[in-house]
This record gives sequence, C-alpha cells and structure tokens, in this order.
Amino acid sequence: MSVQMVVEKYISTYRDIAQSIGRIFNICPIFILSVAALESGYGKKFKGNNLFGIKAGKSWKGEKRASSTKEYIKDGRVICIIDFFRVYPTIEESFLDFCKLIEKLYPQCIGKFNISVCSGLINNKKWNYSTSPKYSELLESVYRKIQPYVR
Repeated sequence: MSVQMVVEKYISTYRDIAQSIGRIFNICPIFILSVAALESGYGKKFKGNNLFGIKAGKSWKGEKRASSTKEYIKDGRVICIIDFFRVYPTIEESFLDFCKLIEKLYPQCIGKFNISVCSGLINNKKWNYSTSPKYSELLESVYRKIQPYVR
C-alpha cells in the first residue's frame, strides 16, 4: 500500500472524530490527527484504543496495559523500558482524553490552527509530550502530510 493510500485510509477513519472533539476543545483537528498518526503509525500500531501513546501515571484510575517503549535519556541514548499505558473502551475516548490532556498541560496548543501548534508539545518547561529530541520535527512532517486531507 502506498504512503498516500495509508494516509487517506487513516484520515477517512479518524477525521470526523478529530474534527468533532477538536471543535469542543478548540484544538486543531490536523494537530490531533498528526499526534495520533505519529504515535500509532497511522493507526496501524496501537493497543487498548490508545492512539496517542498516553502513559498511565499514578493518577490514572482506568485500565492500563504494560508495554515496551523507547525513551531518550539526557545523554542522547535510546533505551527500551516497560511502562504502563492507558487503555480506553473506545477510540473516541482516546481522542477525548488526549484533548483533555492538551487542555490541562499544554494550553499553548489551544486555539492554534496552523503548523506552529506542533512545537507546543515540546516547548513546555514542565511537561514534554515525548522524550525524542526530534519529536516536533517529526510531528510537523506528519502535519504536512495530513493537512491537504483535512479542512
């Protein structure tokens, strides 16, 4: 399957959810779809309806699942660890929880409807969405691929 076909299938599957939930939270649906695409391999690799790779920290009261994940550490090395990730009853719940997380921890992403929203996940002194030093760059690349399909 070509890259274009993968993107088109992904968009047709999740666009309506991203648009409706994004509207509620004033969050750009292209951004929502971009994070989910980056974290889930365009909807191909995810468990427990968690398209966003959201970890289940100590405050998480819902179901969780252990899974291996790669983390970047301060000296630039990548290590593989086992961590717990949130499990959702539905895909829609995953999108909703992601938007609640953005609203709470990354308010700089609210109301931005252009590619500059991507750097908001990294430009937060207290909470970085990813340990990858190239996350913002990767997210912007996905955003550019998705943008023509979402209006």
